[in-house]
Amino acid sequence: MKCPHCSNELHLPSYAERNMESYGQPCLTVALCCGKPVRAVPVTTYRVTPYTGDQTHDDWGKEIKPSVTA
Repeated sequence: MKCPHCSNELHLPSYAERNMESYGQPCLTVALCCGKPVRAVPVTTYRVTPYTGDQTHDDWGKEIKPSVTA
């Protein structure tokens, strides 16, 4: 990712990255690449695919409905 100030590779302090990972909240921090302020916003995405294994319960113990095959 490029820094919005200097256009070099953006480098954030590790404490800012850990804070966003831990709390899921944006933070105001100083970019290490140029010393200018940036507002960093964590973005979380998920990729979902069908499960085709043999387990009968999910990770929380909820029963998985059997697949209906025609």
